[in-house]
Amino acid sequence: MAESVLRSVAAEAATMPELGEALSAQLQRHVPHDGYILAGLDPASGIGCLIARRNCYSPAARYRLEVDGGGADPHRWDDLFAGGCPVAVKGSGFTDESRDGFLHGLMAEEGFGAELCLALVERGVPRGGLLLLRERGRQPFQETEADAAARLAGELAASVRCFVAGRLLRPPVPAAPPGVVLVGPDHRIRAATPAGRDWLRVLQRETAVGDDELDSMMLPVALAAQGRPTVTRVPTSVGWVVVDGQSVDGTGDVAVTIGLAGGATLLPAVAGWYRITARERAVVEQALLGLPVKQIARRLDLSPHTVNDYFRTIYRKTYVTSREELVSALSV
Repeated sequence: MAESVLRSVAAEAATMPELGEALSAQLQRHVPHDGYILAGLDPASGIGCLIARRNCYSPAARYRLEVDGGGADPHRWDDLFAGGCPVAVKGSGFTDESRDGFLHGLMAEEGFGAELCLALVERGVPRGGLLLLRERGRQPFQETEADAAARLAGELAASVRCFVAGRLLRPPVPAAPPGVVLVGPDHRIRAATPAGRDWLRVLQRETAVGDDELDSMMLPVALAAQGRPTVTRVPTSVGWVVVDGQSVDGTGDVAVTIGLAGGATLLPAVAGWYRITARERAVVEQALLGLPVKQIARRLDLSPHTVNDYFRTIYRKTYVTSREELVSALSV
């Protein structure tokens, strides 16, 4: 599959569900499947920030996979991201059923017989994960199909990045003030402020999920926040949204704050998606402080000419035309 085809598909997709459908259609000729889950990861924190799915596990089953999977990741995504091979296949006739009893039991309950898990890594940076599903009774994924998927992993990762970075940065649309959602020890939403409910509806609209999937939208942050404060930044039609989770001392609850992202909170994710280098990012950080070019040059031990060269490169990568436009797009 030509790289230009996948990236063209990503550039034309207006929403994450559209991207999922388009990539799935392109993959059908190489790895036929009945359903999929496509996820994107915040490049700075590694926490999920984008999701698209069709004909996949029910919300209840996805909850069990995330929370009740025997205390371990049944898909072993960490191994796929860290290892030399980005693909793993599970299903009757391909892997040892006894090793993944929990997963295979759940697959059977949901009517699926095989999974193909693909880590989407571009130049060493995890961009997301793709889970392809085949219904029970069909032939499991074969080794040749796993090899084909592995060859496409880098291009698919680049497509997810291009979906985010293939459009210009723009100032956020006026929206609700930050809100708070309280997630209980059972990882279900217990309560929310009115603004928190507004932001849940924004995220729900962006991902086209049903009312029964609101808990699952908060799961990645809620689970990660049990060990440490964590954050993910989500590109939406109203601008970048930050989802920040922190555990509530002594209760088992996680308080999730949701609102528009900007400045130092937004920049790490934007740098990752738009492939802004560390030196370019340092220039942007100084620009966000309102410093003139000569002062930025002194602080970074660069010439003013070099600083202006960095700005021009940043404009090209982010599709903005001026420093004012760049700073406005990164501010709340």
